[in-house]
Amino acid sequence: MSNSDRSRLAGEIVRYSRQTLLKQWPYLGPLLFRLQLRSLDEVRIMGSNGEYLFYNTEDIIELYKNDPGTIPKMMLHVLGHCMLQHVERRNGREHDLYDTACDLSVFQLISRLPGGKSFAASAQERAEVNQILGEKEHASAESLYTAGMKDVELKGKFDSIKGHVHRDDHSFWGKKMDLQGNGTETGTAFSWKQAMMQAVEEYQKMVNGQGRFAGQGRGDWTELLELDREEETISYEELLKRFTAPVETMRLDMDSLDLAWYVTGLNLYGDLPIVEYNEYRDMNLVETFIIAIDTSGSCCGSTLKNFLVQTKKVVEDMELSGRKFLLRMMQCDYDIQEEVEIRTVEEFNEYIEHFRMRGGGGTNFVPVFRRVDQLVAEEEAYAKLKGFLYFSDGFGDFPNQPSVYETVFVIPEEDFQYHPVIPDWVTVACLKEESLDLI
Repeated sequence: MSNSDRSRLAGEIVRYSRQTLLKQWPYLGPLLFRLQLRSLDEVRIMGSNGEYLFYNTEDIIELYKNDPGTIPKMMLHVLGHCMLQHVERRNGREHDLYDTACDLSVFQLISRLPGGKSFAASAQERAEVNQILGEKEHASAESLYTAGMKDVELKGKFDSIKGHVHRDDHSFWGKKMDLQGNGTETGTAFSWKQAMMQAVEEYQKMVNGQGRFAGQGRGDWTELLELDREEETISYEELLKRFTAPVETMRLDMDSLDLAWYVTGLNLYGDLPIVEYNEYRDMNLVETFIIAIDTSGSCCGSTLKNFLVQTKKVVEDMELSGRKFLLRMMQCDYDIQEEVEIRTVEEFNEYIEHFRMRGGGGTNFVPVFRRVDQLVAEEEAYAKLKGFLYFSDGFGDFPNQPSVYETVFVIPEEDFQYHPVIPDWVTVACLKEESLDLI
């Protein structure tokens, strides 16, 4: 069979699997056809970025030969992540734990669909998962993630069952890709919100005995959509801990070895030396961050003090652990008003002590991103920028293109519920008011 024939066969399998799901849950149609189908060699079996449903041609054909029923289950799992907006919220979190929390959330969603339990997992797997979830049985992915971050034992339990609930490739979450879909039937004009509303409307018609799906099922499916509807509330404190987690780099100590013993071992035993080079942790790594403060007037007073105090605590922790860092502080309104480099806690304390807001004009984020792009491209110290944090209410102009570095907007809690539409490639964190009292 030629490559084109195999590609066509895989596409037919995926479309057939989609029809299988549509037959069982007709009201999911607007959601199933929201994703454009796309064959992609880089994906492991199946995955999505919220726009495309990616599938690996060879993996799909092989899986269909062994167990054709697995593909619709995997497709429904992928759809669940998109419905609950998991693909947009991963940045700024510990990926392994967040992925498992999202898989557990989708497991619950599918289990509550009429006839969906067998699609979620086997009976034994469901029992094990539900036992560990306990009272958190109806918790969102964000709630499960937060619980796992706070409780090491619970995190270990989540790890023990992640094989029961993991189905798809998450590596494309949050990535924008300019690709052509597979045909016009994918319904690209619909946004996810529109598709969700349409699916709920079809479901309500079915429940009320109206429309083309009348009498095909019962149960309050709309409850499922409440599972992960809570606003993303990743905190600035939590995000800083993740950003500043130490990374160990192991190197060989070339000066600590007695070469006479090394060569003797090679002579006696061929390729087996008696002693080997020692490994040591490289503590000379410099971790680089850029923090921009919006000085247009939206973030000031005690809120700004809270932000600086939390940042100071993390800077102190890094210095106490013997790690080197480079922190560039910027003040910005419609343009950059000040830039300061900080390498020690002493320098940061001095920065806070003499801090004076510079600006007060309108807000434009574009010049700041342009400056950060320049630093990353031209200065070696910023080539491996670990994170760009922007303290602001989020109201301003963003660049048209996503940044190549991880970007986080930290929004005060009082403004968080009103924050504007921010690009998907930006992580949004909440600066909680009570954090000032805890530090």
